[in-house]
Amino acid sequence: MEQLKARAEACLLVAPLERIFLRRISSENPFIHSILTKITLPPSDGIGGVGQYLPQIVSEIDATIKGQKHSSRACCEHGGGDYNFDPKIMCGNMAVSACDDLRNYIHFTEAANKLVTWAILNDSLFYPLSHSRNTVISNLFIDPGAMHKTTTTKMNYVISGNVYLLTHISHSECDFKAMFNFGDSNSDTGGFYAAFPGESGPYGMTYFKKPSGRASDGRLIIDFLAHALGLPFLSPYLQSIGSDYKHGVNYATLASTVLLPNTSLFVTGISPFSLAIQLNQMKQFKTKVDEEVDQQGIKLPSPDIFGKSLYTFYIGQNDFTSNLAALGIGGVQEYLPQVVSQIAATIKELYNLGGRTFMVLNLAPVGCYPALLVELPHDSSDLDEFGCLVSYNNAVVDYNNMLKETLKQTRESLSDASVIYVDTHTLLLELFQHPTSHGLQYGTKACCGYGGGDYNFDPKVYCGNTKEINGSTVTTTACDDPYNYVSWDGIHATETANKLITSAILNGSYSDPPFLFQEHCDLQHIG
Repeated sequence: MEQLKARAEACLLVAPLERIFLRRISSENPFIHSILTKITLPPSDGIGGVGQYLPQIVSEIDATIKGQKHSSRACCEHGGGDYNFDPKIMCGNMAVSACDDLRNYIHFTEAANKLVTWAILNDSLFYPLSHSRNTVISNLFIDPGAMHKTTTTKMNYVISGNVYLLTHISHSECDFKAMFNFGDSNSDTGGFYAAFPGESGPYGMTYFKKPSGRASDGRLIIDFLAHALGLPFLSPYLQSIGSDYKHGVNYATLASTVLLPNTSLFVTGISPFSLAIQLNQMKQFKTKVDEEVDQQGIKLPSPDIFGKSLYTFYIGQNDFTSNLAALGIGGVQEYLPQVVSQIAATIKELYNLGGRTFMVLNLAPVGCYPALLVELPHDSSDLDEFGCLVSYNNAVVDYNNMLKETLKQTRESLSDASVIYVDTHTLLLELFQHPTSHGLQYGTKACCGYGGGDYNFDPKVYCGNTKEINGSTVTTTACDDPYNYVSWDGIHATETANKLITSAILNGSYSDPPFLFQEHCDLQHIG
C-alpha cells in the first residue's frame, strides 16, 4: 500500500495540492489502484517530472477502459478490424470515410481535444470530486454507454480514476451575483490603507505592478475566488474613490480581529475594524441599498442581491497571534471559544439579512510563518522535521477543530443555509512542508524581508520599510522570484501560494460539507 501511495503521488499530473486528495482516496478507488499498480515511477520525480510518463499513463488508461467501444480504433481511416488503419490510405483520401459515431472514439477526436483543453485550462488532469461520488463516477469507465444515459449533453469528459463531469456546467451565469467578505490582511483588498494611507512597494509588484492595498506581491485568495465566479475584484467598503459595489463589498482590513480590541491601533497595531464593526458596516450598506440611495454616484446592487451572494470569512489569525508573546499558548486558548462563537453569531445575523451561503476559512499553520519562527520563544525540540513550531501549530489545530464543530452546530440551526468550513490549514501546511512538490522552492523563508538565512525576516524592519540598524540604513527589498516562495513577507502568502490554495478550494474537496462550485457556476479559469 505504501508503494502504491508513492506511485500515486509521483503520477499526479494535477493542479498542485491535489496529492493531498489522492492520499485520502488512495485506498478507496479501485480504478486508480488498477492504473497505478501497472506503472513504476520514482517518487522523486514529483509533479514536475512526470510528464515524460504521460504516454504510459494514457496507455494504461486505454487498456483499462474495457467498456469503451473503440478505445484504440481510428474513426477516419480504412481497413476495419481492431484499428481501422491502413498506412497506404490515409484519412481524407476518396476511399476513406469517417465514422458516424465520433463520440465513441477517444484518440484525438474533437471530443478528446476538448477534454484535454479543459484539463489544461484548469491546471489539472485529475479534478477530484467528493468521496461520495467516486464509486458512481468510476463506473463510467466500465460502462461508457451509461454516460449517454445519464445526461442530455453531447459528452461527459472522463479523466483517469477521478472524473470531472461537465454535465453540471450548464450555467450561463453564476448563481452567486455578489460576494461579501469579512476578514483581516489575508483578504483585505485596500480597506486599511483607504483609512490609513501609507502603503509602499514592493507590495503589489507581481500582478498590479504597484501597491494595491493587499498584503502580498499580487492577488489574494478572495481575488482568485471572485474571478473564478465571474465577478470583479471586491471594492473595499472604506474606499470612497473608484469603488463599485454592484457585485459585493469587502469589509476586511489589515490587522483586524474577531473580538473587539481593547487597545489602540497606534499602541499595538490592531485594527479598530473588528468583525463586529464589519458587520455593522454590512448592515448600513444593506439599509442604503434597500432605500436605493444613490451615494454620489457609487454603484450599488439591486435590493434582492443579498440572498444570491456568497459570504466569506477569513479572520481570526490576529486574535490568535497578537497575544502569543505576552500570554503564551495557554493564555490565548482561554478566549478562543469566544472567537468561534462570535463568528457563528455573525453568520446568524447575516442570515437574518438574507444571506444563505457562508464560507469560513480556518486558521493557517502559523507555526510555519517566518515571522513567528523568528519572534516567538522556542527551542530546537519544538521544531518538526520541516522546521515548523509544533506547539503553536497544534494549538491552531485545536482552534480549527473547535471552529469546525461550532460551524456544524450553526449549520444544523439554519436548515436552509449552506455553512461551509474550508480547510486552508491543510493546504498551506502542505506548501510549507513540501514546497518543491508544488513547483516552489522555499517554504519557511520570506521573499520580502531582511537578514537572509533560513527565514529572511527581521522584526525591526518589515517588508518595504527603511530603518537604521546598527548604524546602517537598511531597506527591505523583495526577491526577484516570488513565484518560488510560499511566504511573501514572513506573515502573508505570495500570489502563487494564494492561487494554489484557491484552485484546491474550488474543487470542494477541502470543504466540510463538500461544496462543488461547478454546480453553481460556470467557473472561469484563474490565470
